[in-house]
Amino acid sequence: MKDYIYYTPFNLVKKMLKLIEQRDFENVIDICCGSWNLLHAAREVFMCKNIVGVDIDNNVSSLKNSDEEFFLQDGREYSLKLEEREKYQLVLTNPPFGLLDTNDCIMKKELINHAY
Repeated sequence: MKDYIYYTPFNLVKKMLKLIEQRDFENVIDICCGSWNLLHAAREVFMCKNIVGVDIDNNVSSLKNSDEEFFLQDGREYSLKLEEREKYQLVLTNPPFGLLDTNDCIMKKELINHAY
């Protein structure tokens, strides 16, 4: 997956977030946080209080502010935890790109398992 790294520019993220109805988002998460651009823009646009980033690359934890939380995990797996999803009013992500083998398609396997 490291061959597929795309960062959404901060100014573009701010413009996209301004399209969302303005409200107080206390808890916000980015399940593929990478550059932290989405989270830092959300903090600026919505004044979010609790910022959480999830990523498979531990190096991105150095980009977080001291009051932000980071989890080293595949965000697709993290997002499947219902108890975690219910904590957040705003979920952001610029998901990983690239082709995966069928066995690596976490979301597809989870949807198939719940369909039966």
